[in-house]
Amino acid sequence: MTLQVNIREETGAPLQAGAFVKLSSDFNRQHVTATTQDASTAPNVMSGEYDLEVEAPGYRTATEHASIMAAGSDFTVYVYMHRIPSP
Repeated sequence: MTLQVNIREETGAPLQAGAFVKLSSDFNRQHVTATTQDASTAPNVMSGEYDLEVEAPGYRTATEHASIMAAGSDFTVYVYMHRIPSP
């Protein structure tokens, strides 16, 4: 199965800045990291519970939880980033 992490600005537009995505599952003992422009895929992901953490310069770190139960298909998670206010 392939997990696609789609990173968006809070408006819903694709994030133009590069981002760093961390995918982890303590249950499956699977940990994946990737850098991306507006989306990232994590191939060969097993069904289970995953925590995602996304970091991008100028944005707050975003976290999401994904429950992936359908083996043998693609699964998409949308992560919305929020800008850090300028001082």
